[in-house]
Amino acid sequence: LDLKVLRITEEGLINAAVLSARMILAVLFSIMLSLTTTPLEISSSVEEIIGKLPGGKKRSSEIGMALSLTLTFIPLISLQTNRIILAQKARGIEFDKGSIFSRVKNSISVVIPVIATSLKKAQDTAAALQIRGYRPGHKLTCLKEKSWSLSDSILLVVTMLSILTAIIL
Repeated sequence: LDLKVLRITEEGLINAAVLSARMILAVLFSIMLSLTTTPLEISSSVEEIIGKLPGGKKRSSEIGMALSLTLTFIPLISLQTNRIILAQKARGIEFDKGSIFSRVKNSISVVIPVIATSLKKAQDTAAALQIRGYRPGHKLTCLKEKSWSLSDSILLVVTMLSILTAIIL
């Protein structure tokens, strides 16, 4: 199909289908991972994997902590953003009407408070870590020890097959 602005080919449709399938698999994998695994488990597993890589032992605890804090902050920032949007809508600000300039201006009324509250939460978290004696580079102890079971092996095989399928497609 050849339009003046757009040319649709069979190869383009196949590439679009493959890319869509990859994105859908990635989203499904992310959803499955987030529903079955806590952020702490994800970060400690990543920390353990990085620690086994050559030269990874030095920085693995810091990377694990950064990942854990990131996974913890994302839902908090999302919730805070939704609260601020609702508060601004209650004040009469409309985000989907008006010129592009007014939409950007109205969006700034959300972005600045989100950044300010995020920085405050980051400062509070840094203070809490410092008070509790967190020292980067030192191995942290775990409350629960991890163990490997048959279901873990099955899930690993299914996950690897899904990833390979997404790559091959």
